[in-house]
Amino acid sequence: MRDMLSFSIATYNERPDMYNLVAGRLLSEFVPPRDFWYSSHSHYQGTMYGPSRHKYELMFQWIMYRMSGIKVFSPDMEYVPYQWMYIRRPDGQEFRNGDSSTGYVIGQYLTNNTEQTFYSSNLYGNPYVKNMYTAQNPNNNPITTTQGILTPVDFLLCNDPDLVGISHTTRPDLFPLTKYFGSPYGSMVARTGWTEPRSVNLSSDIAMAHMLIGENTTVNHQHLDSGSFQLYYKGALAITSGAYRDYGSDHNRKYNSESISYNTLLIYDPNEAPSQYRVNSGGQRRPGGEQATFTSWLNSGYDMGTVLDQEYDKTSALPKYSYIKGDITRAYTNKVSEVLRSMMFMPLDDTNHPAALIVMDKVTSTNPAFKKTWLLHTIQEPTISGNTAVVKRNTNGYNGRMDLTTLLPSNFTYTKIGGPGREFEINGVNWPPSGSTLGAGAEAGAWRIELSPSTAAPTDYFLNVMQVSDSNVNATPLPTTLIETDNLAGVKLEKYVALFGKHSDRIDSNISFNIPGIETGGIQVNIAGLAEGDWNIYNGTSFIGKKTSTKSGGMISFEGGAGNYSLFFSNSDLTATLESLSYGNSGNILEIGQLEYNIVLPDSNVPTVAAEAADPMATVVITQANSVPGSAIIEVTSADMTGKNTYIINFTNAQYRDSTISQMYYTHNNQTKP
Repeated sequence: MRDMLSFSIATYNERPDMYNLVAGRLLSEFVPPRDFWYSSHSHYQGTMYGPSRHKYELMFQWIMYRMSGIKVFSPDMEYVPYQWMYIRRPDGQEFRNGDSSTGYVIGQYLTNNTEQTFYSSNLYGNPYVKNMYTAQNPNNNPITTTQGILTPVDFLLCNDPDLVGISHTTRPDLFPLTKYFGSPYGSMVARTGWTEPRSVNLSSDIAMAHMLIGENTTVNHQHLDSGSFQLYYKGALAITSGAYRDYGSDHNRKYNSESISYNTLLIYDPNEAPSQYRVNSGGQRRPGGEQATFTSWLNSGYDMGTVLDQEYDKTSALPKYSYIKGDITRAYTNKVSEVLRSMMFMPLDDTNHPAALIVMDKVTSTNPAFKKTWLLHTIQEPTISGNTAVVKRNTNGYNGRMDLTTLLPSNFTYTKIGGPGREFEINGVNWPPSGSTLGAGAEAGAWRIELSPSTAAPTDYFLNVMQVSDSNVNATPLPTTLIETDNLAGVKLEKYVALFGKHSDRIDSNISFNIPGIETGGIQVNIAGLAEGDWNIYNGTSFIGKKTSTKSGGMISFEGGAGNYSLFFSNSDLTATLESLSYGNSGNILEIGQLEYNIVLPDSNVPTVAAEAADPMATVVITQANSVPGSAIIEVTSADMTGKNTYIINFTNAQYRDSTISQMYYTHNNQTKP
């Protein structure tokens, strides 16, 4: 691309047809799909190939800009490097994504996007990206590797000497600790703090989570990883496993690029036919190879999911929650009818447990017999006990620990797979990478936990809580309690509550749930999966407040105590009206809008009055009549306790009715007169 375009420009006077062909194809076929992806502020080719590919895309932008003064790509191109900024870990490495190098070295600052940040920062005058470059190449050394080219000539032509790098850590207003990378990617990175560029600190107290829905795939160096997560604290605790050494190797085709190497979900249909060179591991579908055109890619099944909700707390510098939910049903074949994944990262105000990641899933298979499996990949061997597992990363200078607690399904089985000769096992066969022994910096992993329901069912829910801590402290994990209703599932994690909507549609009716305990306050409550609008919150009869669920987020957060909660949606019917009213065996006598009724009884027996509110959440209090004549009083209070109506039934019988004539009328010539 770079060389052909440069040559065609140089020979334009003699052969304009070459420039028209090269530039014409680049502008019509190359730019639109990249602009489409750039809107997510990310690149589609992973942590190794993404920077390499993006570098050449930037060279095209530079050449056209210097020649015409026009930047042919979308302005969103400027923000693509932010993806690498956010996934940078305190140990100087990055969260792995797609095909990644196996040559990373523990304790060394990763420099795989040096040229990309150089070209981008100087093109757009972005001091924060310039700082990313100088952190990787502080002495402006020439780079002439197979993947990198930055010559003195490139530096002379493109470097802006007046553009001085500024650390993004100085601008929390521009770089909050959580960032959502939107469509067509659909991911979120959440952190508890920043480290200065070029710093390498294996003992840093910063926790990080990468939560990916993965709305689209471009295949090639991108993997089948929709609905996956990674977790880091003083070491990689929940990892992407596998190693990229040979694009066409059995390890890469059968394991490394497949869903089984990620912390996602498997649904195993024994009759599913895998695509060429693959094996049936129960993972996500491979839509095909690389498409020739943007249009064919858009229309050939490369869409894998949809982000349903996404939101992070913006009320404080350290977000109280970072939440994303997606529908990844399309990532699988017709062996499923619905697959939903919700993920919430929460910093914790606890000395020993600085953060937690909570993952809730709903999986409905088209055949109950299809085995459903929740995956967790680790570097070191986990220890399993009951519904918990402990994962440590306490070798090579790291000191991290993660405690996994499974709350749903209620009956399940943990299966631990790994160790020598089983690191990359599928259906009893190991598929190791070729070549020499991998170094520790490759983080290829050696173990995984498979969690599956004990009993086959069409639909299963998974709810897993992961708390991080220091390995050498061996702190007891915070207590977890399941909270579940027909519409919600979640956990009380000491003084934190996270509840998720169980279904794809947001809840748009009044809901109730119980937070167990004796606390009178101080519990942070996060509720996700709620319809857009205002929600009135009550703990018992006490009004807690009103919170607004946004269109993009679908969640609310508030502080409260233990107790029985009721949430009332502002768009629901909260009127204090009756749906039916009766006495004895009368049947429904209710007339809409009428509050008082006069009933003549045949005798003096007092009938029993019954009433039912139009809103099931409303309160109905009936004071029965004591005698005839007498009155029954029905008081209806709306669910949010802001409305009240009183209905009255007056009972009399024939012997007490006044039989005197109070008025008399006559009619004459069609006129009625007294």
